[in-house]
Amino acid sequence: VLHKEMQGGSASGERALAAFVLIALKEAEVIPGVSELTGRAIQKTRTYLENDIDLLEDMYELALVGYALQITNSPRVAEVMNKLDAKATMKDGTKYWTKPETGIQWKGWAPPKDQAKAVDIETTAYALLSLGVQKDLEGGLPVLKWVTSQRNPEGGFSSTQDTIIALQSLAEFATMVYSPNFNMKVRLTSKTPEVPFQQDFNVDANNALVLQTADVPVDVKLLNIQAEGSGIALAEISTYFNTDEEIEVSSFDVNVTLFDETTKGFTVKVCGRWLKEGNSGMAMMDIGIPSGMTPDMETLDTSKAPMYKRSEMGYRKLSLYFDEFDKQVQCASIYMANTDKVAEKQPSVIRLYDYYEPKNQATTFYTSKVLADSGVCDVCGSECFCSAKP
Repeated sequence: VLHKEMQGGSASGERALAAFVLIALKEAEVIPGVSELTGRAIQKTRTYLENDIDLLEDMYELALVGYALQITNSPRVAEVMNKLDAKATMKDGTKYWTKPETGIQWKGWAPPKDQAKAVDIETTAYALLSLGVQKDLEGGLPVLKWVTSQRNPEGGFSSTQDTIIALQSLAEFATMVYSPNFNMKVRLTSKTPEVPFQQDFNVDANNALVLQTADVPVDVKLLNIQAEGSGIALAEISTYFNTDEEIEVSSFDVNVTLFDETTKGFTVKVCGRWLKEGNSGMAMMDIGIPSGMTPDMETLDTSKAPMYKRSEMGYRKLSLYFDEFDKQVQCASIYMANTDKVAEKQPSVIRLYDYYEPKNQATTFYTSKVLADSGVCDVCGSECFCSAKP
């Protein structure tokens, strides 16, 4: 089990894992014949969780156990939901659950809006699933509002697991508020006097599932959104910007060293360790591949990385999977061969992050000075009509 909140070593993790399995068994009953095979296991697992209700304190554990008992019709589910509700945070008309932040501090200059931790999104989504089962529209709307506010511009959330649960909770809760008869007009207007801008969107049964977008001029500082008609629509504004340095203090320590640099290639060695308390969850090390270069997989050396599991090639990056990182340094190296003629190569990114909690990450860049300083004639010579150097 690589999800840190369900890992062994604590009773809390064991109960969360038991609840996760119980949910899977119950949801599998839609398959013909499965209920006859899982009925006894479902009953025994539910009883195990019911017997430990008085010990439940962790918010993730409460949300997961609450939903598991909800869908298995436990007579004690209200006890769990009351304990969970007592730990909720209410803010600006939203309701959510969050664990205290540890180890990450914002730097002094105006930080951007921060996306919640993956575990907080997953916890709140499980709570929303329970409220959906209860058909509690009034209690669920503030939770729904918060979950939708955590979506990223691509429609997902922070990590794989929280995205799955969040989308499931939104989809199931949406059935309570959906109406097939709606017709809306949404107008987006600039409130910056010197930058006029207006965009209208029509939303009806014919295009309700179609994403409609508009590019807002960069000088617009304030927008007004108005809607008329009937129905429900979600409006989202995404802002993109770049910084020269990381906004958050890193959760990992990452160091990069290059060896044997020539115009034909070099060896890159990446070392990392965990900086926060305990261990990370499952981690990924993404090594960016410079333009015109190809990693020689036969040279991949992970002998100094005891928790390394496997590698995967992606678009212009090599991803290495690790079970976890602790305070001990783990290193991996690989030879990058110069396979295409690209001069003045630019820095490539290396990112080390917790797979299930991507906010816990560190980013650095690397570049070969030999290849960065090489010009067109250095890499392709006469093929680029360069005369021989005297």
